[in-house]
Amino acid sequence: MQTRHILARLGALAPLACIPPPVHADAIADLRQAWCDDLKLKNIDASMRLYADDAVFFNPGGDHVDGKAAIRALFAGMTRAFDSDIRLLSRSTAISGPLAYDSGEFQETMTRRADGRSQPLNGSYLMVLRRGKDGHWRIIQQMWTGAPPQP
Repeated sequence: MQTRHILARLGALAPLACIPPPVHADAIADLRQAWCDDLKLKNIDASMRLYADDAVFFNPGGDHVDGKAAIRALFAGMTRAFDSDIRLLSRSTAISGPLAYDSGEFQETMTRRADGRSQPLNGSYLMVLRRGKDGHWRIIQQMWTGAPPQP
């Protein structure tokens, strides 16, 4: 009798085997690395694929740019003036349904293209992401602490 109840319960769980496994933080880690690589390679088009259309980018000084077009313009200006070698060191990543966040520290060397002078930077970052209907994660909010390079 008990065996029949256990088998019935296991049978009720069988449909759960068809549910895809949860999205792991690996997808967020891949996005984080792609963001760093795209910035270093000045691949703005690839960078923009990582952002939602309504994304907001908060600069260390407290101001922000809203929307993918404004973020593209910010990145275009920055990559014209500077070469970047950045590392994001994630300290915390969490996923809850269609939302996720990734936060940690960054280390960056910004090199002015005009004169070759380098400036080391470091601070903290936070990215808030949303998974689209296509299953891809995109940045919806991104912010940084630390001092921006002096022009």
